[in-house]
Amino acid sequence: MKKLILLSVLAFVVSSCGYEIRKKPEPPKPKLTKEQIRKQEYEQRLKDYDVQFLFECNGVKVYRFIDCREVIYFTDANGMTKYQYTTRAGKFSHITHRVQSINTRR
Repeated sequence: MKKLILLSVLAFVVSSCGYEIRKKPEPPKPKLTKEQIRKQEYEQRLKDYDVQFLFECNGVKVYRFIDCREVIYFTDANGMTKYQYTTRAGKFSHITHRVQSINTRR
């Protein structure tokens, strides 16, 4: 019985001394410029928020997306962005919130 236990323990120890499985190294990614990185981040954000391109006028693109059942419009140009939403402030009254922001980064 002792030989059987010793043999099973020895088999377990030998089998647990496995070897390391080496993965093939990934090929190095090409270095991207800052502009390419910004473009990739911008495209990822468009996918995250389901942004829809509406139209372009005088080089300014207008987009729309929905955030918490509110429709948000924005542009890619410097200028002003506005939107409004309504909240309930009691049983019969509502408050309309107007939000306005100035885009200063190009």
